[in-house]
Amino acid sequence: MIKKLLLLGNGFDLAHDIPTSYTDFLQWWLDKKKNDLGINNATFNDVNIIRITHPTHSYALPADEWNYKYVEDQLNSNAVRWKNDFLLKIFRQVNRNKNKGYWVNIEELYYQELLSHFRKSPKGDIKLLNANLNRVKKLLIEYLKSDLVREKIKSSKKRFDFSKYGKDDLIVCFNYTNTIEKYYDTWPDEKSRPQVIPIHGSLSDKNYPIIFGYGDEIDPGYKELQDQNDNELLTHFKTFQYLQGSYHAQLEWFLKSNSYDVEILGMSCGLSDRVLLNTILDRKECIDINIKCYPDRADFIDKCYNLSRHFKNPSTVRSKIRGFSDESIIK
Repeated sequence: MIKKLLLLGNGFDLAHDIPTSYTDFLQWWLDKKKNDLGINNATFNDVNIIRITHPTHSYALPADEWNYKYVEDQLNSNAVRWKNDFLLKIFRQVNRNKNKGYWVNIEELYYQELLSHFRKSPKGDIKLLNANLNRVKKLLIEYLKSDLVREKIKSSKKRFDFSKYGKDDLIVCFNYTNTIEKYYDTWPDEKSRPQVIPIHGSLSDKNYPIIFGYGDEIDPGYKELQDQNDNELLTHFKTFQYLQGSYHAQLEWFLKSNSYDVEILGMSCGLSDRVLLNTILDRKECIDINIKCYPDRADFIDKCYNLSRHFKNPSTVRSKIRGFSDESIIK
């Protein structure tokens, strides 16, 4: 019997109009700080993030114009000191990217910064980079626990039919939110419900907090870091964070014990989860891969490009990934 495996990414939340892209997160932070940042003839200090002294009137903008692009374009003078250089780079990336704000881009940015610091002569401050990522992570947790996000989850309506999934199937959720719980009434009781694994942790589990880092240990740069015998370089790699709980082991058991079809919903399938996606998709037990895309064929092709990087043999990509059809598009 071929079982079913559903992979849920951040696009699942976005499809429910829950503001969980990193652009939403940055705008939330700016909305919290805009009054302070707009004060004239004053000093503003957000611990470990940014310090502004004697700001001029040019910083004071109407609320509807205060956004992440303004931060990069205007807050650039001797009066501004970014204490969290990594957050500043996130702001800059927002303006360059044409994507929908997938968090995988931030994780990939961290990895490139890590390699850049490591290869510098003399070496950059790895501890500071890791501390800055932890501060961004802390802000993200604060945002996802905010009334804004919680109310959006509470008021959101179900958009998908998961009734085809049963007790022998598996749902792997890469999100930190509990949106999937809205669908629990699809099944008559807990025993008939598919197992749900929050592979990247959750906001409510102190024993398995959210996993936010990088997961491409296949990349040649990782071998350089690993060979240094410096654990600080490996702190934010997902492999070691998965080992802090049992969810990855449960996933491995399912993969080894069954033949299965995969449906991918709301994932960009980028390199930040390369090893995990390779583990799931590039094995004989995985029979068929069905990609759900939004808003059109171009997104489907983009995801195919990303998925191809998780396979060793190009022919496997062609044989496993189901071709595009009208049913591939999330309505």
